[in-house]
Amino acid sequence: MRLPSAGLSLPESYAAKLRTGSPPIVGRVEGGRCLLDLRTVAPEEDDLLLAAVRACSS
Repeated sequence: MRLPSAGLSLPESYAAKLRTGSPPIVGRVEGGRCLLDLRTVAPEEDDLLLAAVRACSS
């Protein structure tokens, strides 16, 4: 069975930063990328996720 979803593919180096952030964000590392399944993120959590990803890039 397939479930509709979307995902983010980020640099692998983001994985540890996201896991140790507040709130912690856990994805999976595959093929040298940090992958986040957006199906697991509630719409009201979008801003938290965006802030966490931006914090990794600065």
